[in-house]
Amino acid sequence: FFRNNPLTFFLLGERSGLLNVGFVRPGTLTLGLLLPILSRFPNQFPLVKQISTRIRLLLHLLLVSIGMFLAAHALLFKLHLPSRYTEHSFRILLALSAGIVLTLILDALLKRGSVQPGENVPNNFQFIQVITVVSTVLIAALVILYPCFVEDFPLTKYKIGHYPALYQFFQEQPKDSLIASSAEEANNLPIFAQRSILVGREYAIPYHWGYYRQFRQRAIDLIQAQYSPNLAQLKHFIQRYGIDLWLLENKVLTLKYLTKDEWLKQYQPATEEALTRLRDGRYPALLGVVKDCSVFKTKGFIVLQTSCILEKSEEEIINRK
Repeated sequence: FFRNNPLTFFLLGERSGLLNVGFVRPGTLTLGLLLPILSRFPNQFPLVKQISTRIRLLLHLLLVSIGMFLAAHALLFKLHLPSRYTEHSFRILLALSAGIVLTLILDALLKRGSVQPGENVPNNFQFIQVITVVSTVLIAALVILYPCFVEDFPLTKYKIGHYPALYQFFQEQPKDSLIASSAEEANNLPIFAQRSILVGREYAIPYHWGYYRQFRQRAIDLIQAQYSPNLAQLKHFIQRYGIDLWLLENKVLTLKYLTKDEWLKQYQPATEEALTRLRDGRYPALLGVVKDCSVFKTKGFIVLQTSCILEKSEEEIINRK
């Protein structure tokens, strides 16, 4: 959420910025920015005269959105995220404004390419008509066809599961199974596998402190157990939370993986302690049970049965590391 650069934080920040949403997708929406300018030229754009005073609602929407954005920053986390007060309203504002601008432009073009009864026909009228038709077609093509060439438009943000075999395996387990994992893929298990997880990165935003304290403690306990060389600590974690299955991402128990995982680094001192142990060559106890307790493997992931882990002794896992 927080950024060191104030400009990035207040303007472009993912959840904190005024203009973070990329609201010019498709780019034709930027035409909405021309509305205040075209409104000053009623002679060139005659339809401007037909705009009612209720157009002020757009200005009200803009001012209220910015006001709520500033209030959300002033009362940080008491209201919703600051960007939530601008990202949707700005999209609506630009879309409506762009529609009005296009209407003003098309009306001006059509009026220029037509002659009212009693008006003199200019000498170059045919040329003007050609320009009018071409311009109208180009504008229509721009509006209709341009979005087809914009990558990821419309942006639905649908989540696509890439490991159907993994989801199928978990679906075959008892419905009250609890899965422990620090992998990002764990976010998808409640949806695609309909099974509960201990923690998930998608659910870690600390808006409600009572919830987050429990979540953070779970995450810290998971990290400590996952990277602990002590089998007793690993067993205690499994028994405390009632873990049934453990989803391990490939290389998750290595120094290189943990060094690069920014999400896990939020949970200190647990992650730093784990890094220190790995640097000292004190390997996680989980490494010693992977071969014997693995019940499912797929590309990138291994699933361990925790009942198998509980049956292991220190001597057995030392020989396996």
